[in-house]
This record gives sequence, C-alpha cells and structure tokens, in this order.
Amino acid sequence: GTTNALAPKFKLRKNVYPVIIPYAFQRAYLPQEMVKVWAEQINGTMGMYDYWNITQWSQGLPQFHLHGMPDKLRFWRAHKVDGIYIETTDAAGPMGHGWWLAGQLQFDLDKDFEALYQQYLNECFGPAAPAMKKMYDRWSLNPQGAGEISLSLADLAAADALVERGSPAWKRINELKAYVHFMKLYYEHDGTQASKDR
Repeated sequence: GTTNALAPKFKLRKNVYPVIIPYAFQRAYLPQEMVKVWAEQINGTMGMYDYWNITQWSQGLPQFHLHGMPDKLRFWRAHKVDGIYIETTDAAGPMGHGWWLAGQLQFDLDKDFEALYQQYLNECFGPAAPAMKKMYDRWSLNPQGAGEISLSLADLAAADALVERGSPAWKRINELKAYVHFMKLYYEHDGTQASKDR
C-alpha cells in the first residue's frame, strides 16, 4: 500500500534490514525515487523485491527487457541493495537465459554484459548462437505478440539446421520449440471450452 511504502523520517539502525518493493503495488514514490529515499534512511543495506515477467502479468509470454538488467542491478548496488527477491514466470523459455545472466552479474557486476550474453549463447547453442540471439533480442526489445510464433519458429528452424541432431544444443532448441507451441496455444485460446481443452 501507499503508506507502508513510505520511508521513515529517521535513520534506521544498521541491524534493521528493510526489503522494499518499488516497482509495483505502491503509489508513494516513483520506483527509482523510492530506492533513493530508502537508501538515505538506512545505515546498513537493504533488500529489493521485484517482478520479472511474472505469470500473472505476462501469461508466461516473453516480456522481460533483458538488456535493461545490468543498469538496474548497478543502480540497486549503488543504493545499498545487497539482496534481491524476484518473482518470475514459471516458464523457462522467456526467462532461462535472463536468469543465467542475472546470476553471473550478481556475482560480479563489472563483467561485460554483452560478453556474458554471447558466452551463454555459444555454450548453450554453439553454431546456432546467432539465430538464438536474434530471437531472444526480439523477445526482449520488441516482442511481436501473436506474430512472434512464426518469427520464433523461423529462428528456431534456422538454429536447428546449424546443430547436430541429438546434441545438447539440439535438445535445448527443441525445448524452445515446445515453448513456442505453448505461445501458439495461448494466442489461439478464445475462451471457449474446446479451446480450454486444447
């Protein structure tokens, strides 16, 4: 609520560890303002609770701005945040790569995001990395709604043609094809019982 989000007017002792939720469910501050105000009122550190592509909002579809993550994590660190608690989707498809990157950056925020991202793509998809980057970048920067199904399947077909059948990369690509099938079912859902049964 609004009043529970207000920072105290006095400095908190070092042994008090608040966990703030600036990006949803409060109207007391703009999100970055809330982080700054709370950081001024604590003598120690604090935690951050955030929502990254949660199912209730995303319905399990890609909605997370992957490329904005490094700046957000750096902003938090600069404002006394040393622990994060994140709700996310239950689908690995739109967030698996994001969580790997977040884990790497949380250990060392000075690492180069683009180099880490390329490492993830190379290690998971080998020669198919460029096709997978194209898909993941579109999901992050400009998801196409129902049009994403044909675009993603084209990217996955291009990736599939570049890896050895049965390899770990091929298996990962096939798991993502299954995820895109979920997206297809989601967009075909029209509220009827037949649609629900499918």
